[in-house]
Amino acid sequence: MNRNDTAQAVGAKLVRVGGDVSNDVSGYNWEVNATHLGDHGDFHNAPFGSGDPGAAANTVLDIADANGGGAMLVVPIGGWVAADSIEDDVRDTPDTLNERFRLNVAVKGSSFANPPDTSDDTVYQDEFVDSVRLAAEPSGTPVVFALDNHASLWSYEFSLIHPDKPGYDDVVEPGIEFATAIKDAFPDAEVAGPAEYGWQGYIDLQGSEDYETEGDFLEYYLTRMATAEADYGARLLDYLDVHWWPEAGACRKRIIVETSEPAIAEARMQAPRSLWDPTYVEDSWVAALRPINLISKMNERIDNAYPGTKLAFSAWYYGGGSDISGAIAAADVLGIFGREGIGLASVSLPDEAPYVTAAFQAFLNYDGAGAHFGDTSVASTTDDLEGASAYASIESGAPTQLVIVLMNKRNAIRPTTINIDSATSYGTSLVYELTDEGPTVVAVDSLSATSDNTFSYEMPPISIAVIVPQLAP
Repeated sequence: MNRNDTAQAVGAKLVRVGGDVSNDVSGYNWEVNATHLGDHGDFHNAPFGSGDPGAAANTVLDIADANGGGAMLVVPIGGWVAADSIEDDVRDTPDTLNERFRLNVAVKGSSFANPPDTSDDTVYQDEFVDSVRLAAEPSGTPVVFALDNHASLWSYEFSLIHPDKPGYDDVVEPGIEFATAIKDAFPDAEVAGPAEYGWQGYIDLQGSEDYETEGDFLEYYLTRMATAEADYGARLLDYLDVHWWPEAGACRKRIIVETSEPAIAEARMQAPRSLWDPTYVEDSWVAALRPINLISKMNERIDNAYPGTKLAFSAWYYGGGSDISGAIAAADVLGIFGREGIGLASVSLPDEAPYVTAAFQAFLNYDGAGAHFGDTSVASTTDDLEGASAYASIESGAPTQLVIVLMNKRNAIRPTTINIDSATSYGTSLVYELTDEGPTVVAVDSLSATSDNTFSYEMPPISIAVIVPQLAP
């Protein structure tokens, strides 16, 4: 989760550096905790919290530690990062690059300093990684470093740092260099890349001419990383990291807009099927009348080019943060990611997204006292794929501790029969609901089994339910 306040509130197990400048990390200078906002930020530099070295990273590490989870931080891999946090147009400064930016280098080649030397006009990323190691190791907080962000858009979003449109090797070669520096400085850390923004970035790096000779960008990226690993002698890239803001929509609007219009809400609730359903065709230019089946397509790339790499969605969002349809979509995505074995995922929330936050609470803290969905997926099915979703889990250390999350996507009460195929006998079930009456998961009347391990439940319209079967006496 990219928002520190929300991540802390819901107990997110992955906290990603972000907030208001979550996409403005390509120019991040950890030494002065400042970043460059680029073309879309009026070419300003800006603070990334306090001015203390690595403060943004330390905040994320503290929240991850408190939540018992991990931290995801970003390492810029371009040649320049912000020199200061002065919020003016850096183009007004003569000799802009030398005066308002600092060289960004993978390897220092000498002893690390703590605090870092801010007078040498160079920012060393292995020194940053080592500072993170020193902060994370005492508590054992897992750390993942992302290799920059949205490389295919560099020349559009950060034209002072990246004036030329990147080709494949403009991303791959520094990626290998900085990944190697990260692993040398913090061997227990993991590395994720290339953090591409969307479909066209996956395919051809947003129109790179290299597509004609090298083919699919992500497969090329994985192939080169696999070769580099063989040279390095240890795993170099742990996650194939992609971002996913669906292009699906209705009425010429994407579902990621903050609206509750019925047609958009319906498309939003169906859109998660494009992650996995080989029969579902969404309304978008990406689908082009074909199923997207995104997770399977990504796993094929991994299997072909760099087996053993995990799949990550380190930024995703389906819109509707203040609407029950947004909660349904987010909860469905969480269930899919768990069932499909995604290595890590982090939602990118806007300032206000109470219903999506509540969807996380349905999985992470449905009773308000820390009760949560389990760590082991259990097979679950529904007879209405368009109108309902179902996910189930047990806890690895407590195999009879069953938690079921159901979603009703229909605007009508859904008579629901829950059949539990288990040698364990369950007599009653606690029930928690999230409905359009408010963005809070609330406890409602419990259920009693109507026969062996069978429960009947009248599910409210467009709602999420957490069903927690209790052992029979």
